[in-house]
Amino acid sequence: MHAQELATWMSEASSWPQDWRAASDISDFTLRLTAGQSLELVHKLHDLINSYRDLPPSEGTETVRFHTHAFPRHTE
Repeated sequence: MHAQELATWMSEASSWPQDWRAASDISDFTLRLTAGQSLELVHKLHDLINSYRDLPPSEGTETVRFHTHAFPRHTE
C-alpha cells in the first residue's frame, strides 16, 4: 500500500497547489545507531506525529499520510 500511495502522489503532485507540493517530502536518511537509539528515535517520531493526530479540522486541511521505515542493514 505504501508504494502505491507514493506512486499515486508522484503521478498527481503537479495537479496539487504549490503550497501542498512544497509541504510534501520524500526523503531517506542513513544513520549509524544502536538498537536502543533506533528505538528511541522511533518513539520520538511516533510521539511527534501523534501530537498532530487530534487537531481539529479547519479550512485547507487534507488527509496527510506519513510513512516511516526503520530497519538495520549490514554495511559492506
